[in-house]
Amino acid sequence: MLTSLETLDLSDNSLREVPADVFHLPNLRKLYLADNDIGNDGFLTILKPVRAPLEYLNIANTEIELIPDFGILPYLSHLNLSHNHLESISPEQFAPFCQITFVDLNETGVGDCECHKSNFFIEKELKRDPLLSCGTLPPGKIDYINLINLNHG
Repeated sequence: MLTSLETLDLSDNSLREVPADVFHLPNLRKLYLADNDIGNDGFLTILKPVRAPLEYLNIANTEIELIPDFGILPYLSHLNLSHNHLESISPEQFAPFCQITFVDLNETGVGDCECHKSNFFIEKELKRDPLLSCGTLPPGKIDYINLINLNHG
């Protein structure tokens, strides 16, 4: 049942939790959960390890304050976290996403400085291209961030 499903759009469905078996569909590559009132607790139903070969995950505007623990998502390349009230982010939160190339943080409340510091760490320490969408910093601010990271990284 649903074994051939590659894209599933559950956006704007008044969900309060993620159906546990969604993350175990054997061919699911794109999952849209945006615009639901899932919150942090609604992601606790996810059974790990996730079996779906997800490449794209949209959890925009789902009332989360933390990036959910999905376990390892080895194929995920695009993660949309926009329009959530994230408390903070760290580069370690993106380590389980082996192929991640872009994370949308627009309208999340994550400060531009924190976002740029994470990108700097990802680029310098993990030897990967920056993947977080950050706002702009005032001129001269990036050099200060780089200096902090070099001295305390």
